[in-house]
Amino acid sequence: MKLEKIYKRPIDRSINPAVVAQDHKEETIKVEINEYVFTDEIINNLYQFLNAIKNRTGVSKTGVWINGYYGSGKSHFLKYVYYLLHPETSEKAFEKLIQAIKDKDLFDSSSKLNVNNWEIADLKRWYDDAEVETIIFNAQDVTGASKDFTRIFFNKFNELRGYNSYNIPLALLLEKYLDERGVFNAFKKQLQEEERFDWDAEAPDIVSNELNTALRVAKSVAPTLDTEALRFTLLNPETYLINIENFAGEIREYIQKKDNDNYRLVFLVDEVSQFINLNRDLLLDLQSIIERISEQCNRQAWIACTAQQTIDSLADDLNIQKTSDEYGKIMGRFETRVSLEST
Repeated sequence: MKLEKIYKRPIDRSINPAVVAQDHKEETIKVEINEYVFTDEIINNLYQFLNAIKNRTGVSKTGVWINGYYGSGKSHFLKYVYYLLHPETSEKAFEKLIQAIKDKDLFDSSSKLNVNNWEIADLKRWYDDAEVETIIFNAQDVTGASKDFTRIFFNKFNELRGYNSYNIPLALLLEKYLDERGVFNAFKKQLQEEERFDWDAEAPDIVSNELNTALRVAKSVAPTLDTEALRFTLLNPETYLINIENFAGEIREYIQKKDNDNYRLVFLVDEVSQFINLNRDLLLDLQSIIERISEQCNRQAWIACTAQQTIDSLADDLNIQKTSDEYGKIMGRFETRVSLEST
């Protein structure tokens, strides 16, 4: 008998050797959902994660820390959470999860499963009716010249809103300004028709080389725009204050406009500990971001991070003393913790 005959699936099928957060190709999605292996611990952890986001009243801070050694499946776990939350993949991802629970032996005395299909089905019903937006990325792949969590999160959030993901003053002072007045698309269309410029693809080059043209067109669709003040700020970006407070304020304003208690914004960030490395300030920056969005956004905005070590181990590596206020704050920001070390 040939080996291929004894396996349920073709042994020559394509399987990704590594999961990449930003890879959203159709074939990748299909493989990563169909090939996911649901251990008892994985099922328990998925339920814990999704239930925490749903029942925001059960936590005061909205950070999630996912740890596991190299090769434990942190990235795939994070990606599967994304599939469960994203409207285009949620149905299939939940279907696979529910089937995995059905396939479990209920009489297996060694089972560590502590969630049942009724609980998962109830969770699915809530997510079917909720509005959830997700931002998934690898921290090490999007940093560019900036090793600054606030700017990274700000740029990714602006990208979600349909703005550029490299220049925060440009996004807030021009693109958001035009968007709020309902003329952002008209601005892009006029640039295309008059100058053959594709704003979505060429915004960096347009601002660097044709700023006067861009401001002229913007002024024509939004006459109240102060182009002189905007020109100064765009040419002198260091004069524009970018900090955690105005980032959290932007998130709060965005969520309030949704006017929906069942809205959630979820950042899924892979390889955070590798990005932090031994930089103590980066971890403190991250915990401060989580503190602000937890306080200002009604626990409707979440940040989930993967790491090779537990959050307390990382704090120890950074020589943050257990008796210090900093240590207590860091531990408190990540109330929801997921360990994949035994999967």
